[in-house]
Amino acid sequence: MTAPGTADALSLLGGDLTFSISWSVATELLQAAREAQLGESELIAIVLGLSVMLMSIPEMLASIAAGSVFLRKYARLRWSARRKDSAASSAASSASESGAGAKTPGDDASTEDANTPTVARPSVGLLTFVKMFVSIFQRICVSIAVQLLAANVRVEQQLRVARVLTLLAVAVFFLFLEATATVGRV
Repeated sequence: MTAPGTADALSLLGGDLTFSISWSVATELLQAAREAQLGESELIAIVLGLSVMLMSIPEMLASIAAGSVFLRKYARLRWSARRKDSAASSAASSASESGAGAKTPGDDASTEDANTPTVARPSVGLLTFVKMFVSIFQRICVSIAVQLLAANVRVEQQLRVARVLTLLAVAVFFLFLEATATVGRV
């Protein structure tokens, strides 16, 4: 288990790594876009679209996990209903043959639980692991988009004052998005 100071240091290191890697990747993407004669605006739209797609993956994984829980419950209910129907029909036939002492459905609960089928479900640990990597890619992708926007502002704006104000507006916009992203979770 890590100490709180260690966790803070690792978190800061993660932020620094995200910034430096996204700067390098953004530079490479800009060079590749120029070679492919793709405009910077189109490149920014592609990266932002990828970011939006990555942000939908955790919800998709949660719905898959919820769906597997639903399928397991549905399979158990169906299996229980079949067991009760077959137990009722065999109890009725044995009661008619012996005349008395028929078992009621559900008397043998241990056999029912032991024979209940299980539906394959994704591992919770695997889902958590995938969500962690998706989260990392989200951070990097958004950081790359910010770097691309900043590079585009530097190229497009002629006046220094306009560049500085536009860069500040981009920073405020993304910081606002970050601050409001956690409002719904609290």
